[in-house]
Amino acid sequence: MGGAAYAAARTGVQGAAAHAILTSLAGPLGLTAFAVGQAATPEIARATSPGEARRVNRAAMTVAAIGVLTGALIVLSLGEPVLGLFTSDARVLALTLPLLPLLAAYTLADNCGIVMATGLTGLKRSTWTLGSAIVGNGLLALAMTPVTTAWGLAGLWIALTASRLLVLVTQTVGFMRHSARDR
Repeated sequence: MGGAAYAAARTGVQGAAAHAILTSLAGPLGLTAFAVGQAATPEIARATSPGEARRVNRAAMTVAAIGVLTGALIVLSLGEPVLGLFTSDARVLALTLPLLPLLAAYTLADNCGIVMATGLTGLKRSTWTLGSAIVGNGLLALAMTPVTTAWGLAGLWIALTASRLLVLVTQTVGFMRHSARDR
Protein backbone atom coordinates (compact mmCIF):
# COMPACT_ATOMS: atom_id res chain seq x y z
CA MET A 1 0.00 0.00 0.00
CA GLY A 2 3.02 2.27 0.28
CA GLY A 3 3.34 2.33 -3.49
CA ALA A 4 -0.34 3.19 -3.81
CA ALA A 5 0.12 6.07 -1.36
CA TYR A 6 3.01 7.32 -3.50
CA ALA A 7 0.89 7.09 -6.65
CA ALA A 8 -1.95 8.91 -4.90
CA ALA A 9 0.43 11.64 -3.72
CA ARG A 10 1.37 12.27 -7.34
CA THR A 11 -2.22 13.48 -7.89
CA GLY A 12 -1.68 16.30 -5.41
CA VAL A 13 -2.22 17.06 -1.76
CA GLN A 14 -6.00 16.62 -1.95
CA GLY A 15 -5.62 13.32 -3.82
CA ALA A 16 -3.22 12.04 -1.18
CA ALA A 17 -5.65 13.08 1.56
CA ALA A 18 -8.59 11.43 -0.21
CA HIS A 19 -6.59 8.23 -0.65
CA ALA A 20 -5.64 8.27 3.05
CA ILE A 21 -9.29 8.63 4.04
CA LEU A 22 -10.36 5.76 1.80
CA THR A 23 -7.57 3.57 3.12
CA SER A 24 -8.53 4.44 6.69
CA LEU A 25 -12.15 3.46 6.02
CA ALA A 26 -11.14 0.13 4.47
CA GLY A 27 -9.73 -1.15 7.75
CA PRO A 28 -12.87 -1.07 9.90
CA LEU A 29 -14.97 -2.38 7.00
CA GLY A 30 -12.87 -5.54 6.99
CA LEU A 31 -12.86 -6.43 10.68
CA THR A 32 -15.47 -9.14 10.18
CA ALA A 33 -13.28 -10.90 7.62
CA PHE A 34 -10.32 -11.06 9.98
CA ALA A 35 -12.41 -12.51 12.79
CA VAL A 36 -14.26 -15.00 10.61
CA GLY A 37 -11.11 -16.08 8.81
CA GLN A 38 -9.34 -16.80 12.06
CA ALA A 39 -12.32 -18.77 13.35
CA ALA A 40 -12.69 -20.79 10.14
CA THR A 41 -9.04 -21.85 9.81
CA PRO A 42 -9.05 -24.62 12.46
CA GLU A 43 -12.45 -25.83 11.25
CA ILE A 44 -11.12 -26.19 7.72
CA ALA A 45 -8.02 -27.93 9.04
CA ARG A 46 -10.24 -30.47 10.86
CA ALA A 47 -12.56 -31.07 7.90
CA THR A 48 -12.68 -34.70 6.86
CA SER A 49 -13.96 -34.19 3.32
CA PRO A 50 -13.66 -31.65 0.50
CA GLY A 51 -17.35 -30.86 0.90
CA GLU A 52 -16.97 -30.08 4.58
CA ALA A 53 -13.91 -27.84 4.02
CA ARG A 54 -15.70 -26.00 1.23
CA ARG A 55 -18.87 -25.63 3.30
CA VAL A 56 -16.96 -24.03 6.18
CA ASN A 57 -15.10 -21.75 3.77
CA ARG A 58 -18.33 -20.78 1.99
CA ALA A 59 -19.98 -19.93 5.32
CA ALA A 60 -16.97 -17.84 6.36
CA MET A 61 -17.00 -16.00 3.02
CA THR A 62 -20.72 -15.31 3.37
CA VAL A 63 -20.39 -13.89 6.88
CA ALA A 64 -17.37 -11.78 5.88
CA ALA A 65 -19.14 -10.45 2.78
CA ILE A 66 -22.25 -9.56 4.77
CA GLY A 67 -20.09 -7.74 7.32
CA VAL A 68 -18.25 -5.76 4.65
CA LEU A 69 -21.41 -4.95 2.71
CA THR A 70 -23.25 -3.83 5.85
CA GLY A 71 -20.45 -1.46 6.78
CA ALA A 72 -20.11 -0.26 3.19
CA LEU A 73 -23.85 0.40 3.01
CA ILE A 74 -23.61 2.57 6.12
CA VAL A 75 -20.64 4.49 4.71
CA LEU A 76 -22.31 4.88 1.31
CA SER A 77 -25.63 6.01 2.75
CA LEU A 78 -24.11 8.50 5.17
CA GLY A 79 -21.40 9.65 2.73
CA GLU A 80 -20.50 13.23 3.59
CA PRO A 81 -21.16 13.00 7.34
CA VAL A 82 -18.75 10.05 7.59
CA LEU A 83 -16.15 11.75 5.41
CA GLY A 84 -16.63 14.93 7.40
CA LEU A 85 -15.16 13.13 10.39
CA PHE A 86 -11.85 13.07 8.48
CA THR A 87 -11.78 16.47 6.78
CA SER A 88 -13.66 19.68 6.19
CA ASP A 89 -11.75 20.42 2.96
CA ALA A 90 -14.37 20.63 0.20
CA ARG A 91 -11.87 19.58 -2.49
CA VAL A 92 -10.90 16.44 -0.57
CA LEU A 93 -14.57 15.63 0.02
CA ALA A 94 -15.28 16.13 -3.69
CA LEU A 95 -12.53 13.66 -4.58
CA THR A 96 -13.45 11.10 -1.94
CA LEU A 97 -17.24 10.92 -2.15
CA PRO A 98 -17.48 9.53 -5.72
CA LEU A 99 -14.88 6.87 -4.84
CA LEU A 100 -16.94 5.32 -2.03
CA PRO A 101 -18.46 2.66 -4.34
CA LEU A 102 -14.93 1.68 -5.42
CA LEU A 103 -13.95 1.52 -1.76
CA ALA A 104 -16.85 -0.88 -1.17
CA ALA A 105 -15.80 -3.09 -4.12
CA TYR A 106 -12.14 -3.02 -3.08
CA THR A 107 -12.94 -3.87 0.53
CA LEU A 108 -15.28 -6.69 -0.44
CA ALA A 109 -12.71 -8.28 -2.77
CA ASP A 110 -9.82 -7.73 -0.35
CA ASN A 111 -11.61 -9.18 2.64
CA CYS A 112 -13.05 -12.15 0.80
CA GLY A 113 -9.45 -12.75 -0.27
CA ILE A 114 -8.40 -12.64 3.37
CA VAL A 115 -10.96 -15.32 4.22
CA MET A 116 -9.82 -17.41 1.26
CA ALA A 117 -6.20 -17.04 2.41
CA THR A 118 -7.08 -18.31 5.87
CA GLY A 119 -8.90 -21.21 4.24
CA LEU A 120 -5.74 -22.08 2.34
CA THR A 121 -3.85 -21.89 5.61
CA GLY A 122 -6.33 -24.35 7.09
CA LEU A 123 -5.49 -26.67 4.19
CA LYS A 124 -1.80 -26.12 4.94
CA ARG A 125 -1.32 -24.49 1.53
CA SER A 126 -0.24 -21.00 2.52
CA THR A 127 2.36 -20.91 -0.28
CA TRP A 128 -0.54 -20.65 -2.72
CA THR A 129 -1.62 -17.51 -0.86
CA LEU A 130 1.88 -16.08 -1.14
CA GLY A 131 1.96 -16.79 -4.87
CA SER A 132 -1.44 -15.16 -5.34
CA ALA A 133 -0.30 -12.07 -3.46
CA ILE A 134 2.88 -11.86 -5.54
CA VAL A 135 0.90 -12.02 -8.78
CA GLY A 136 -1.79 -9.53 -7.74
CA ASN A 137 0.52 -7.06 -6.02
CA GLY A 138 3.22 -7.42 -8.68
CA LEU A 139 0.81 -6.47 -11.45
CA LEU A 140 -0.54 -3.66 -9.28
CA ALA A 141 2.98 -2.34 -8.74
CA LEU A 142 3.55 -2.26 -12.49
CA ALA A 143 0.23 -0.59 -13.26
CA MET A 144 -0.52 1.84 -10.44
CA THR A 145 1.67 4.78 -11.44
CA PRO A 146 0.76 4.81 -15.16
CA VAL A 147 -2.92 4.25 -14.36
CA THR A 148 -2.94 7.03 -11.77
CA THR A 149 -1.15 9.36 -14.18
CA ALA A 150 -3.73 8.66 -16.88
CA TRP A 151 -6.95 8.44 -14.84
CA GLY A 152 -6.18 9.96 -11.46
CA LEU A 153 -7.34 8.67 -8.12
CA ALA A 154 -10.30 6.81 -9.64
CA GLY A 155 -7.88 4.90 -11.88
CA LEU A 156 -5.75 4.01 -8.89
CA TRP A 157 -8.74 2.64 -6.96
CA ILE A 158 -9.89 0.69 -10.01
CA ALA A 159 -6.39 -0.83 -10.22
CA LEU A 160 -6.42 -1.60 -6.49
CA THR A 161 -9.80 -3.30 -6.82
CA ALA A 162 -8.72 -5.27 -9.90
CA SER A 163 -5.62 -6.50 -8.08
CA ARG A 164 -7.71 -7.66 -5.10
CA LEU A 165 -10.09 -9.46 -7.47
CA LEU A 166 -7.15 -11.19 -9.17
CA VAL A 167 -5.79 -12.32 -5.80
CA LEU A 168 -9.25 -13.56 -4.76
CA VAL A 169 -9.77 -15.52 -7.98
CA THR A 170 -6.30 -17.06 -7.79
CA GLN A 171 -6.82 -18.04 -4.16
CA THR A 172 -10.25 -19.49 -4.93
CA VAL A 173 -8.75 -21.67 -7.67
CA GLY A 174 -6.09 -22.82 -5.22
CA PHE A 175 -8.60 -23.54 -2.49
CA MET A 176 -10.81 -25.58 -4.79
CA ARG A 177 -7.84 -27.48 -6.16
CA HIS A 178 -6.22 -28.25 -2.80
CA SER A 179 -9.41 -28.97 -0.87
CA ALA A 180 -10.31 -31.65 -3.42
CA ARG A 181 -6.83 -33.18 -3.43
CA ASP A 182 -6.03 -33.25 0.27
CA ARG A 183 -9.18 -34.72 1.80
